[in-house]
Amino acid sequence: GWLALSAMAAGDNARAVEYLKPLAEAPDASDDMRVSLARAQLGSGDHAGARGTLAKLLPRLHEPKAKAGAHLLMAEALLGLELGEEAKAQAEEALKLQPEGRINAEARLANARALLVQERFDDAARAFMAVALLYDEKDLCPQALFLAEEAYLRAQNTVDAERARAERMRRYPDYKPPVSS
Repeated sequence: GWLALSAMAAGDNARAVEYLKPLAEAPDASDDMRVSLARAQLGSGDHAGARGTLAKLLPRLHEPKAKAGAHLLMAEALLGLELGEEAKAQAEEALKLQPEGRINAEARLANARALLVQERFDDAARAFMAVALLYDEKDLCPQALFLAEEAYLRAQNTVDAERARAERMRRYPDYKPPVSS
């Protein structure tokens, strides 16, 4: 297990998957081990693998916070596979289980990203803005404002795109948007 954890800490998700897979697939594997495998699979870009791992894990989880976290990871896997409607359903399950706090903010962000994948740009932009207005998470809020701006631009709404950009610049002047590939 520690080899996998050190590989993940070093950002080598592919190697972490190598170490975790046999451990996580053992019949007596802990749920935490399975979650770690799913995270490593997502980190290495194996969205289909993560989806499979999580599909086996979700029915085993009963504690609301753990189950919400697994639904969030499943939403990430489905977003990676560009399955917007399915990702939205997973994000909504996480929202129901965690009506407030950090996981709720992450679920709202995943929900907005699912709307973006579905090319529902106006809805996505409003959902991103809601995250930015309802929460004060230093890592999520500037990202939400950046994505709101992008969604508004794709909806050809330059006025609200500029408003989202101005809000981001005012609240998070040091935020560096991701470099598009």
